[in-house]
Amino acid sequence: MAAASAHTSGELRPWDWGFVAVLLAAVVAVAWVGVLAYEEGLKTEQTKRHGEAWLKWLGEASAQRGGADYAVAVCATAPGKSWGECLRWLQGPDGPLSEQRNAFTGEAVRVVAKCDPADRTLVGALSIEKLVPTPAGSAVPMVASALVPDDLIEQKLQLRLAVCDKGAAPIKIGEVEF
Repeated sequence: MAAASAHTSGELRPWDWGFVAVLLAAVVAVAWVGVLAYEEGLKTEQTKRHGEAWLKWLGEASAQRGGADYAVAVCATAPGKSWGECLRWLQGPDGPLSEQRNAFTGEAVRVVAKCDPADRTLVGALSIEKLVPTPAGSAVPMVASALVPDDLIEQKLQLRLAVCDKGAAPIKIGEVEF
């Protein structure tokens, strides 16, 4: 009986303190992982906001860029106008999207052909694809391809925008006529 009373004395033994220390370390580790996940989530949300700003600008410009009084000549529907000229203006010092910074790297937002999880350098980038309709009756209604700088924008284009998340996988933002 004397041995049993020693174990129930209420005093914490060294291994009890060790257990408490491990428990506290686990709580701190879980809290730290939560903080890191929250910060990564904020970066992803900021990246999505950048994509939405592009979508909004392209949509608003689409309604106006065919008019003779359209203020952004490099993005107008005029013969010989290319996407590269318009893109340089959009991201240039006078462009409406020039202030955007990649939330993950702090650099200017890059426009890329597509998001690819195999290429980690694409984290936080913006992907713009042009959608070209296929002939009526085709099994696939549209074919998507990269919008490259040499593509002419003299006619309206259907575009699909996505942003690359922290794993460089695409997050679809939307489609717009430009």
